[in-house]
Amino acid sequence: MDKSDIRKYNDNKNKKMKYWKKTYPFINVKEDQYEEFSKNFMKIKKVIDILPFIKELDINMEEYDRHFNYHQNLLTEASDNH
Repeated sequence: MDKSDIRKYNDNKNKKMKYWKKTYPFINVKEDQYEEFSKNFMKIKKVIDILPFIKELDINMEEYDRHFNYHQNLLTEASDNH
């Protein structure tokens, strides 16, 4: 990346961070969370309305991790076979 690309990236990042802070002041996005937040912003936006309900759910994190690790392994194995 040359200097102009870096500048565009930083300008875009700053613009998005200001927008998020203004539109969703209750979400504090840290610099190191920017990439992940940016990738998942549309998903997060959909969940915001039901966030109080989601927080009330009793989620077993061990089972959650086991479930998603199992499915991730299946996807990895399937892609390795092709």
